[in-house]
Amino acid sequence: MTEVITKADLEIFKEELRKELLQEINQVLSSPEKLKGFVNATEARNILGIHRTTLMRYRSKKLVSFKKVGKSFYYDKKSLMELNN
Repeated sequence: MTEVITKADLEIFKEELRKELLQEINQVLSSPEKLKGFVNATEARNILGIHRTTLMRYRSKKLVSFKKVGKSFYYDKKSLMELNN
């Protein structure tokens, strides 16, 4: 039997997914221990002495370890220090 997915079904799914994502983001942001040892992009650029686009390139080439929380990226400080040597 073929099931038909309606626009209303997709809207419900979208809202449920949005709520779950927001809940997860808030949990991470309220738990600093999950980001312990990580620095924001500005701090990462300062540690490495590089431009924003260079950091983006490092991230895309997986030269640095990072976590994405919402729209922000957090970089593993140990990974940055190793790359800096």
